[in-house]
Amino acid sequence: MEIKRVIVGPLEENCYIVTKNNQTIIIDPGDEAEKIINVCNDLNVVGVLITHHHFDHTGALKEIE
Repeated sequence: MEIKRVIVGPLEENCYIVTKNNQTIIIDPGDEAEKIINVCNDLNVVGVLITHHHFDHTGALKEIE
């Protein structure tokens, strides 16, 4: 399993990119969708996990769908 941390947004929220067996999930895409997308560029993203529905954990959700 590989875990990458991407720090996003003015609150410096942690977004995690977790990959196992060539499948990736994005956890808490809080902001800066382009930055998250660039990290996931060559990965097989199969889902997004939101730990809770605060703006700093969901801000980039629509852009990465």
